Amino acid sequence: MKKQVKLNNEIKEIWQMPGNARAFDSNLANWNMNKMSRRSIATLKYIKQHVSIKKQDFEDNIKDTIFQQYNDKPNNSTPSHFYRPLEFVGLIRNINGYLSLSISGKHFLYDIENNNYISALKHYIISLLQTYYPNNATPKVKLKLFPFRIIFKLLSEKPLSKKYFKYIPLINKYDDIIYIKNHIDHLNIIQEHKANKLYNWSISSLCKLGIITQSNNLFYIHENYKAFITSIVEEMKYDEMFFGDESSAIYIKNQIRHVKRNQSLIKSVIDKYHNKCYFNENHITFPTKNCDNYVEGHHIIPLSLRDSFQDNLDCEDNIIPLCPNCHRAIHYAENHYKKNLLNIIALKKDKLQFMSDLNIDDLYEIYLGNYNI
Repeated sequence: MKKQVKLNNEIKEIWQMPGNARAFDSNLANWNMNKMSRRSIATLKYIKQHVSIKKQDFEDNIKDTIFQQYNDKPNNSTPSHFYRPLEFVGLIRNINGYLSLSISGKHFLYDIENNNYISALKHYIISLLQTYYPNNATPKVKLKLFPFRIIFKLLSEKPLSKKYFKYIPLINKYDDIIYIKNHIDHLNIIQEHKANKLYNWSISSLCKLGIITQSNNLFYIHENYKAFITSIVEEMKYDEMFFGDESSAIYIKNQIRHVKRNQSLIKSVIDKYHNKCYFNENHITFPTKNCDNYVEGHHIIPLSLRDSFQDNLDCEDNIIPLCPNCHRAIHYAENHYKKNLLNIIALKKDKLQFMSDLNIDDLYEIYLGNYNI
């Protein structure tokens, strides 16, 4: 399978998609009537039923389960193909070999079960915007970028031709965006090939879902989602859709929206904890003109993720005081160190009470990125 193409005298790796078909082949209102959409929703429901299921147990049972529930014909699909496309786009997470629904996946499925299809697709869009390479579902890909941020940013600027979409998977760095923009009318190197799954499967799936629409051989963001998507990506910069290491990727992943924080709430929490670090009250920093020990306010669930939650995230129950060292650590430390800090939050049980459905795996998802812990 051809996975590299030469562009501007450089070898480019083509964006890859897992599985053997698109995850959705219909709008959500008709999911039960179309094979791939039905398979994907059934997969999400099966994982929800188990809360967390060992990957091998899932693969051993998913085909029979879907056949029995939906009377689908038996097929020869690889069992992992039932969940890997959904894992790639972030509706399913894989933590140490156990599958569970992500934050967006839980809200996406909840809205589908309540026939709130526009709301469900907004959660799906947020999940796409958080998707980045490298990804557990595409471990051989060497790219370091946010593919769907690039796609939606380009579409928010102007409609794109079919030809343009065929070149998007060759974007490996910021300069490639500029080169393709300036030379699209003269490029003629992309041939139809199976490796271009982004166009053949992903873009097709977005059109089937109704997120993207096509007219006169041009692709647009559908009117139902144009304002929502544009309000998010207009603040994003192309050069910030590429990164150097995993810590940077996780930080960028959580920056969906820029939200102003209520400083009075932060001060109130810091006062209640008497200017002590939440993780260790013996962490001594330095005095300021207003206090004896300087600490900073940290939102456990970042305010930039507000579109993924119904609860108000700018509240005292979502804020902890941290010394500057711990504040940097929870963002940039190695995963095993961050995991220990997150476990302290979960064990203390004095925070996040306003979000009864949140669990420790949700915190791992936010702070630890794509990889197994």
